[in-house]
Amino acid sequence: MFKHFRFLFFLCFFSSVSFQFNLRAEPSDVVVLLDTSGSLLAYYEQINEIVVKEIFANYVRHGDVFHLISFNASPNLEISQIVDSQRDFSRIVSKFLLIHPLAKTSDILVALDFLQGYLPTLPRL
Repeated sequence: MFKHFRFLFFLCFFSSVSFQFNLRAEPSDVVVLLDTSGSLLAYYEQINEIVVKEIFANYVRHGDVFHLISFNASPNLEISQIVDSQRDFSRIVSKFLLIHPLAKTSDILVALDFLQGYLPTLPRL
């Protein structure tokens, strides 16, 4: 009985590991929608730090395409960059640092509408 349980455990473990490797084999598109309204000015450095660290530590891999869309009253595609090197990563981080939250208002519905139109244009979705 115990041997069957170990075999079943090994089979489940092996299946889950191979499934994860299959999921990570193909590059992905990672899209970040970033509010750049002035209401976030007090928290903007923290938001950028968290976004950059968390996204790149947990979601972006070599070969992925990173898309940054900022929005306030209207959305703007800031960067669409394949991440193949440290230089690509530096370019994305620089773009984050150049965006300043100075707009008076933000319109999340317009941004989501833009995103809904943008996502189908990505080749891998």
